[in-house]
Amino acid sequence: MLKTVLIVLLIGIVAFEVIEHVVLPLVFAVFARKRKAVTGAEGMLGRVVEVARWHDGAGTVRCGGELWSATSFHRFAPGDKAIVRQTERLCLSITPVDNAGGKRRDDQRRP
Repeated sequence: MLKTVLIVLLIGIVAFEVIEHVVLPLVFAVFARKRKAVTGAEGMLGRVVEVARWHDGAGTVRCGGELWSATSFHRFAPGDKAIVRQTERLCLSITPVDNAGGKRRDDQRRP
């Protein structure tokens, strides 16, 4: 009787450890791959930014508490909102919010 209880207990412990250290990490890894990037250049696309300075098609914008260089064919004034359409190295290409078809990311974080 004691031997049977110990065997069942050992099997239960081994099964728990396999689930905890093999199965659950694999499930989390699969779900993590399906999420969009939220950092780096890929994470900037679609974010709403605020123009800090603008002159002759170039300037700086605030995004997530940081200042970024930006370019656009549109005119902006300080305080205007824009959407990031493209990134090239450390420079953002932006369009005005009203010219973007009303599309923006809903997961926008406010500083």
